[in-house]
Amino acid sequence: MSAQSSIPTQPADGPHELIWPEWVYPYPAGILGGLLGGAAVALVGAAYGLISGIGLWAPVNLVAAVLLRDMQAQSMGTISQFNLPALMAGLIIHALMSVTLGLMFVFILPALPGRPLFWGPVIGPLLWVGAFVAALPIINPIMAANVEVVSFTIANLAYGLVLGWWIDRTPMIHMEH
Repeated sequence: MSAQSSIPTQPADGPHELIWPEWVYPYPAGILGGLLGGAAVALVGAAYGLISGIGLWAPVNLVAAVLLRDMQAQSMGTISQFNLPALMAGLIIHALMSVTLGLMFVFILPALPGRPLFWGPVIGPLLWVGAFVAALPIINPIMAANVEVVSFTIANLAYGLVLGWWIDRTPMIHMEH
Protein backbone atom coordinates (compact mmCIF):
# COMPACT_ATOMS: atom_id res chain seq x y z
CA MET A 1 0.00 0.00 0.00
CA SER A 2 1.32 3.42 -0.76
CA ALA A 3 2.31 5.82 1.96
CA GLN A 4 -0.76 7.93 1.29
CA SER A 5 -3.68 7.49 3.64
CA SER A 6 -6.82 5.78 2.42
CA ILE A 7 -8.84 7.61 5.07
CA PRO A 8 -11.61 9.67 3.46
CA THR A 9 -11.05 13.40 3.16
CA GLN A 10 -13.28 15.71 5.18
CA PRO A 11 -16.16 17.46 3.45
CA ALA A 12 -15.41 21.06 2.48
CA ASP A 13 -18.84 22.58 2.99
CA GLY A 14 -20.22 20.70 5.96
CA PRO A 15 -21.74 17.33 6.77
CA HIS A 16 -24.27 17.34 3.91
CA GLU A 17 -21.59 16.58 1.32
CA LEU A 18 -20.41 13.09 0.47
CA ILE A 19 -17.01 12.09 1.77
CA TRP A 20 -14.82 10.55 -0.93
CA PRO A 21 -11.50 8.86 -0.32
CA GLU A 22 -8.48 10.72 -1.57
CA TRP A 23 -6.54 7.57 -2.46
CA VAL A 24 -8.12 4.46 -4.02
CA TYR A 25 -7.11 1.27 -5.75
CA PRO A 26 -7.73 1.41 -9.50
CA TYR A 27 -10.78 -0.48 -10.75
CA PRO A 28 -8.73 -2.52 -13.26
CA ALA A 29 -6.93 -4.01 -10.22
CA GLY A 30 -10.29 -5.31 -9.01
CA ILE A 31 -11.09 -6.73 -12.44
CA LEU A 32 -7.78 -8.55 -12.84
CA GLY A 33 -7.65 -9.52 -9.16
CA GLY A 34 -11.16 -10.93 -9.46
CA LEU A 35 -10.19 -12.95 -12.53
CA LEU A 36 -7.05 -14.27 -10.83
CA GLY A 37 -9.06 -15.13 -7.71
CA GLY A 38 -11.66 -16.80 -9.92
CA ALA A 39 -8.90 -18.92 -11.47
CA ALA A 40 -7.89 -20.02 -7.96
CA VAL A 41 -11.53 -20.97 -7.25
CA ALA A 42 -11.66 -22.97 -10.49
CA LEU A 43 -8.49 -24.86 -9.54
CA VAL A 44 -9.87 -25.70 -6.11
CA GLY A 45 -13.20 -26.74 -7.66
CA ALA A 46 -11.49 -28.96 -10.23
CA ALA A 47 -9.27 -30.52 -7.56
CA TYR A 48 -12.30 -31.14 -5.35
CA GLY A 49 -14.19 -32.69 -8.24
CA LEU A 50 -11.35 -35.10 -8.92
CA ILE A 51 -10.55 -35.92 -5.28
CA SER A 52 -14.18 -36.36 -4.21
CA GLY A 53 -15.12 -38.50 -7.17
CA ILE A 54 -17.92 -36.21 -8.44
CA GLY A 55 -15.77 -35.51 -11.47
CA LEU A 56 -13.86 -32.67 -13.04
CA TRP A 57 -16.91 -31.24 -14.82
CA ALA A 58 -19.47 -31.20 -12.01
CA PRO A 59 -18.39 -27.90 -10.40
CA VAL A 60 -18.49 -25.89 -13.64
CA ASN A 61 -21.67 -27.64 -14.79
CA LEU A 62 -23.37 -26.76 -11.50
CA VAL A 63 -22.49 -23.12 -12.11
CA ALA A 64 -23.83 -23.37 -15.68
CA ALA A 65 -27.19 -24.66 -14.43
CA VAL A 66 -28.15 -21.07 -13.61
CA LEU A 67 -28.47 -20.41 -17.36
CA LEU A 68 -29.02 -23.89 -18.73
CA ARG A 69 -32.26 -24.48 -16.85
CA ASP A 70 -32.79 -28.06 -18.07
CA MET A 71 -29.79 -29.01 -15.94
CA GLN A 72 -31.85 -28.27 -12.81
CA ALA A 73 -33.66 -31.58 -13.33
CA GLN A 74 -30.59 -33.67 -14.17
CA SER A 75 -28.95 -36.20 -11.89
CA MET A 76 -25.48 -35.56 -10.50
CA GLY A 77 -24.31 -38.44 -12.71
CA THR A 78 -25.34 -36.47 -15.79
CA ILE A 79 -24.03 -33.18 -14.39
CA SER A 80 -20.65 -34.82 -13.77
CA GLN A 81 -20.15 -35.46 -17.49
CA PHE A 82 -18.44 -33.18 -19.98
CA ASN A 83 -20.89 -30.77 -21.62
CA LEU A 84 -19.43 -28.07 -23.92
CA PRO A 85 -22.35 -25.60 -23.65
CA ALA A 86 -22.29 -26.01 -19.86
CA LEU A 87 -18.52 -25.50 -19.77
CA MET A 88 -18.81 -22.27 -21.75
CA ALA A 89 -21.79 -20.98 -19.73
CA GLY A 90 -20.17 -21.95 -16.43
CA LEU A 91 -16.89 -20.23 -17.26
CA ILE A 92 -18.65 -17.04 -18.39
CA ILE A 93 -20.85 -16.91 -15.26
CA HIS A 94 -17.89 -17.64 -13.01
CA ALA A 95 -15.74 -14.96 -14.67
CA LEU A 96 -18.51 -12.36 -14.42
CA MET A 97 -19.09 -13.13 -10.73
CA SER A 98 -15.35 -13.06 -10.03
CA VAL A 99 -14.94 -9.66 -11.71
CA THR A 100 -18.06 -8.21 -10.07
CA LEU A 101 -16.92 -9.24 -6.61
CA GLY A 102 -13.37 -8.02 -7.34
CA LEU A 103 -14.77 -4.61 -8.27
CA MET A 104 -16.92 -4.54 -5.13
CA PHE A 105 -13.82 -5.32 -3.08
CA VAL A 106 -11.79 -2.49 -4.66
CA PHE A 107 -14.70 -0.13 -4.12
CA ILE A 108 -14.98 -0.83 -0.36
CA LEU A 109 -11.22 -1.05 0.37
CA PRO A 110 -10.68 2.67 1.02
CA ALA A 111 -13.14 2.44 3.91
CA LEU A 112 -11.17 -0.36 5.59
CA PRO A 113 -8.05 0.05 7.71
CA GLY A 114 -5.00 -1.97 6.80
CA ARG A 115 -3.87 -3.75 3.70
CA PRO A 116 -5.84 -5.60 1.01
CA LEU A 117 -3.83 -8.75 1.72
CA PHE A 118 -5.42 -8.82 5.18
CA TRP A 119 -8.95 -8.03 3.96
CA GLY A 120 -8.96 -10.29 0.89
CA PRO A 121 -9.39 -13.56 2.80
CA VAL A 122 -12.05 -11.88 4.98
CA ILE A 123 -14.10 -9.81 2.53
CA GLY A 124 -13.67 -12.08 -0.52
CA PRO A 125 -15.39 -15.07 1.12
CA LEU A 126 -18.01 -12.81 2.71
CA LEU A 127 -18.95 -11.45 -0.72
CA TRP A 128 -19.18 -14.98 -2.15
CA VAL A 129 -21.17 -16.28 0.81
CA GLY A 130 -23.48 -13.27 0.58
CA ALA A 131 -24.11 -13.98 -3.09
CA PHE A 132 -24.55 -17.68 -2.30
CA VAL A 133 -27.03 -17.17 0.53
CA ALA A 134 -28.97 -14.33 -1.09
CA ALA A 135 -29.38 -15.68 -4.59
CA LEU A 136 -28.23 -19.25 -5.14
CA PRO A 137 -31.21 -21.14 -3.68
CA ILE A 138 -33.49 -19.09 -5.93
CA ILE A 139 -31.50 -18.92 -9.16
CA ASN A 140 -29.68 -22.28 -9.02
CA PRO A 141 -31.32 -24.78 -6.64
CA ILE A 142 -29.32 -27.77 -7.90
CA MET A 143 -26.04 -26.02 -7.11
CA ALA A 144 -27.34 -24.88 -3.72
CA ALA A 145 -28.30 -28.48 -2.94
CA ASN A 146 -24.95 -29.92 -4.04
CA VAL A 147 -22.35 -27.43 -2.82
CA GLU A 148 -19.93 -29.07 -0.42
CA VAL A 149 -19.25 -26.57 2.37
CA VAL A 150 -15.57 -27.42 3.01
CA SER A 151 -14.52 -27.16 -0.64
CA PHE A 152 -16.66 -24.02 -1.07
CA THR A 153 -14.94 -22.45 1.94
CA ILE A 154 -11.45 -23.38 0.73
CA ALA A 155 -12.23 -22.10 -2.77
CA ASN A 156 -13.48 -18.77 -1.44
CA LEU A 157 -10.52 -18.35 0.88
CA ALA A 158 -8.29 -18.96 -2.15
CA TYR A 159 -10.29 -16.32 -4.05
CA GLY A 160 -9.83 -13.78 -1.27
CA LEU A 161 -6.13 -14.52 -0.81
CA VAL A 162 -5.35 -14.15 -4.51
CA LEU A 163 -7.57 -11.08 -4.88
CA GLY A 164 -6.03 -9.43 -1.81
CA TRP A 165 -2.51 -10.34 -2.92
CA TRP A 166 -3.03 -8.84 -6.38
CA ILE A 167 -4.58 -5.61 -5.15
CA ASP A 168 -2.01 -5.30 -2.33
CA ARG A 169 0.75 -5.11 -4.94
CA THR A 170 -1.15 -2.50 -6.99
CA PRO A 171 -0.29 1.14 -6.22
CA MET A 172 -3.14 3.35 -5.07
CA ILE A 173 -4.11 6.30 -7.23
CA HIS A 174 -5.08 9.82 -6.22
CA MET A 175 -8.70 10.77 -6.86
CA GLU A 176 -9.37 14.24 -8.17
CA HIS A 177 -12.34 15.91 -6.48
